[in-house]
This record gives sequence, structure tokens and C-alpha cells, in this order.
Amino acid sequence: MTAALDNPGVRLTADGLIALRPLAAQIAGDPALARLPGGFVTRRKGHGQEVADVRLYAEGDDVRHLDRGTTARTGALHVRQFQEERDRETLLVADFRPSMLWGISRCFRSVAAAEIFRDGMARLTGIGPQDFTISERHLKVYDEAADPWPAPHKDRNASHFSIGLPVVLPEGSSVCVFPDLEPGPNTEERAVFLSPPPGGTARDIYRSARAEILNERLGDMVVFLGSALFHERVNGAGTSVLYIKVNGRGEDPLGENIYAGNPAYAHA
Repeated sequence: MTAALDNPGVRLTADGLIALRPLAAQIAGDPALARLPGGFVTRRKGHGQEVADVRLYAEGDDVRHLDRGTTARTGALHVRQFQEERDRETLLVADFRPSMLWGISRCFRSVAAAEIFRDGMARLTGIGPQDFTISERHLKVYDEAADPWPAPHKDRNASHFSIGLPVVLPEGSSVCVFPDLEPGPNTEERAVFLSPPPGGTARDIYRSARAEILNERLGDMVVFLGSALFHERVNGAGTSVLYIKVNGRGEDPLGENIYAGNPAYAHA
């Protein structure tokens, strides 16, 4: 048995690890936060909105990037260089295999997975892990005959953050938020809906400059202030989304917080 473990590729040796040093040096560096363009500044220079540097103009530079202030002060043409912006990717993996019901040193694997999910969502929302409270959780399946332009709404007061994970996302289906349209917390224990303008329809609301259609893609996680911002899904027919709505105040009006009063989650 011992001889079998001594075969190459089974037992690690110091010489084998040292031999990998050149390979590690080849892949070392400052990796991008993600592969996709987005809203987070990386250390890579590229075509973004954040200015990284100002340098002397060189033949072939885009004249649209001329820095007027520096050019006026120095009397020589200067251009701006920009930092590329990329998305931070967040992967949520749910494992429902029977093996998740096996115990580890402290708890079931399913409990440990729930703790990891809670801690990750707590960091994302800024809520302390021990204060993280689920107020709603459900899979919403939009009917094929769903109104493509429903009235925007704010979630109930307890649903401070709305977290949406699309499962089925037909083309054109997207969340639309209205960050500048009567922002502020909904104090009601139920959702409140926005009325169409006089003589108009709900679709007229989406035509306004205040509408921000997110155009999310399958695999994206959508997070926003559900009880403070009017929002709704447009062209939702055939869409399926897992919604998890949370707060940091311990409010659970529907009894859906799996972490409440459960000692299995008290160790994380």
C-alpha cells in the first residue's frame, strides 16, 4: 500500500513543487477582476471612463482624448489614458445532491452551504451575518400572457434588498428600476404600486428618462433596494426568477427566514 502511494503524481515532494516554480512565474501578474466590460475599475489600461494618466501626445493618438487643461498649461499637446472597467463576477452554485445531507465535523453539508450563502449575501449587501434576515424567498414564474409593461412597485418594508437570480430569461425580459422617481423607503407592510400618469398607461412610465432598464443576462445576479425604489420586470412572459428579499433588522413577516431560531446557523 505504501509503495503505491510513492508513485509520481500521488505523493507531493519538495523537489516536485520547486520544479513548478517557473510555471508559477509565467502565470503570475495582476489578473483582471473579470472577463467582461463593466462598472468596476481594474489595473488594466483600456477604454473606460476613469482617467489613469496624462501623457504627451504621440502620432496616432485619438484627438478626442486630448486633455485641454494640461495642454493649455504646458503649451504642448497632452492626451488622457483611461482605466478599463470590468464586472465583478459572482457565482452562486446550489448543490441539492443527497451527499449534502451528510454531516461534517460540526453540521450537515447543507447547513454549511446555507451559511456560506448567508455570509456571501451579507457581504454583498453590507448587512452583518448575524443580522441577515430573509423576508421573502420564492421562485416566480411569469405567465406567457403576462403584461409586458406592468405598473412599477416597491416591495414591502421588510424587503429592503431584492436579490434576483434569473433561471429562464427570454430575450427582452429585464428588470427596470426608477432611482429618481419618488425614492425612499416604503413604510407599508405590503407592496405599493405606481399609478399611470393622468390619461396615460403604465407603459408611458417606462418611456420616461427616469427608467433604467438593466438588460441583465442569464447568469447575472440583480441586487437593488427593493423597498426604496420603484421597479418591475418588463417583457416578463416566460421568465423564471429566484427571488430572495432580505433586511438587516430581523423582520420576517412571512416566516421565511431559514436562519431564525436555528442553532445550526449560530456558529458562522
